[in-house]
Amino acid sequence: MRLLFAVLVLTALAAPAEERWDHRGAVGLTVAAGGDLRTSLGEAVRDNGGRPLLELGGTVSVTERTELHAAGRLVPWNPLSGVVMAGFRRATNSDRVKTFLDVHLAVYLATPFTMGPHFAVGVQYELTPIMGVYGALGTHLGFGNGLRLLAELVVGVQFRSYLLE
Repeated sequence: MRLLFAVLVLTALAAPAEERWDHRGAVGLTVAAGGDLRTSLGEAVRDNGGRPLLELGGTVSVTERTELHAAGRLVPWNPLSGVVMAGFRRATNSDRVKTFLDVHLAVYLATPFTMGPHFAVGVQYELTPIMGVYGALGTHLGFGNGLRLLAELVVGVQFRSYLLE
């Protein structure tokens, strides 16, 4: 009986820890690149056409599948054409492959100044429990000095640390 107990204890101690794919208690950094296609209506300065973009952001987990997300974006050759976004990202599951929805308020700091809702849908694949890659397709409707319509495609990496757990 003692031998059986010893074998069970040693086996339990040697068992690998289960990898987790949820973001509960995580603080993260997002780095992304992509492009957008913009059109604007009603202002003297037009903001039309396709452009590359770079994004740097941060996340803070609220629940197992919901994160607060804030990010800044800029066009590489025109850093004054930036956008600041804040909102949340909600995943549909806590598996290694997850789909998500982003909902933000986006403020475009360049001419024409606009602000409004930004929505994106995407897929994230967790390479490790602390790093995942994602792709997202999004849209933005901005109001202010005219009207801005935008469609975008971004690909990024999210790095996480479970500091809040």
